[in-house]
Amino acid sequence: MKIKPSRKALFLAFAALAVVIGTGALFAFPSHGGATVWKGYRVLSVPKSVPEAAVSGRLDSAGIHKYVTESNSLLVPNSPEAPILPFLAEANARRSRWFSSEDSDSRLLYLEDLSALDMRAVKAFREADFSWNLETGGGSNPIAPLCTVFFALTVVILSKKKAQNALICLPFILFSLNCDRISGIICAIVAISSAVSLARFLIPDFMIFTPHQIAHRFRANPLLFLFPIVPLLVGLIGGPTQTIMLAVTGFISVALLILTQYIPENYRNILRKKRLHPAFRPVAITGSAGQVKIDIRFLLRLTIPAAIALTAGITLTVMAAPSTNEKYSKELYLPVPSGYTHARGFGVEGFTELEGNKNPDGIPDLADFVGIAWNMRAYPWKKIREPLVTPKQGDTLERVRYSADDSGVITAASETFATFNDEFIRKALNDDGTPLERMLMRQGRFVSVDLKRLVK
Repeated sequence: MKIKPSRKALFLAFAALAVVIGTGALFAFPSHGGATVWKGYRVLSVPKSVPEAAVSGRLDSAGIHKYVTESNSLLVPNSPEAPILPFLAEANARRSRWFSSEDSDSRLLYLEDLSALDMRAVKAFREADFSWNLETGGGSNPIAPLCTVFFALTVVILSKKKAQNALICLPFILFSLNCDRISGIICAIVAISSAVSLARFLIPDFMIFTPHQIAHRFRANPLLFLFPIVPLLVGLIGGPTQTIMLAVTGFISVALLILTQYIPENYRNILRKKRLHPAFRPVAITGSAGQVKIDIRFLLRLTIPAAIALTAGITLTVMAAPSTNEKYSKELYLPVPSGYTHARGFGVEGFTELEGNKNPDGIPDLADFVGIAWNMRAYPWKKIREPLVTPKQGDTLERVRYSADDSGVITAASETFATFNDEFIRKALNDDGTPLERMLMRQGRFVSVDLKRLVK
């Protein structure tokens, strides 16, 4: 069956579109270990009896340097005019609830969710004489793509159609980058095995089949349907999203094969137009078009590298998983987001919205920090007995400057040195914010915080 040029062009356009949209979907809907309580960070809990310095020392020795602790989040005076700010003691006491509470026997730290954090944490606490618990990460697991690449390279080396099999494997390597849990590793290995085997059995070496003949081979050999069905059934282990992404990956693989087969073929046809007669293309026209020979030896050759990749992936992932301890994992009190503002970013609009809606007994948040930053600026120029204020849009801070002219006459002049607006908030957060503020800014908008009791 010959495909008309117009239909072939449309067919290739659909295949190219499938590759672009499918690849975008893989990265748009990743299936990692799960979302963390605080975006971009993971909570580490240790017994309260363990000094913070002992924990941070172990983290530094393991290459973990970006974390939030009580000591690196203390507010300190930043003005030479007021080296002592009495209200900071109370503010820091309230902020300490981020790191421990009276109802919990745990100390909390917040680690930036970087690559290979689990393995680094295991290294940090391998010889620790205390228990620890690290929140399950939402980041990527490098073990999954590494094991998938190992298996894909082995498959390409063992096969005759190396370029074809490399294209088949490539989308599944991308899949393992975005579905990197143990179920994702299993799915990627099983899917590569099925896809490569199916391509080998459907289109043997040195034979060309039309799309109609390939469809006929499927109908004549129902067992071939098991090759795409089995990976999808395995994908259900990781949930419906992972199964859908696996199916999308399969479509990308097929579309790549179509593009790489027909584009070079069209190019060769252009070069052949000057030939006296068309080039000979061996197309299956006998009964072999409907016969499929299952190569058991090829399947057996795939089992050994597949078993190695699966065993290594599962073992390394389990070994890198964070430690837990019954005493500290059954009950935990965590600061968690209790409400986000509608306004994105960090400006007066979001600040005002949060101030009007938050729980006064909640954990200190970014709005509290902004309010403290305003009062820190105002304190050197106000009366000691004046209470702290919550700033509003357009509020200003003024101070009096004294100067003497040539005749010695002293004059006073009032000047505005701060205005509460978007610029003030951004400058306070960027210049004076501690690691705790940077973690809260990572959430993308103002968020109120409450203490939540978690029980396993």
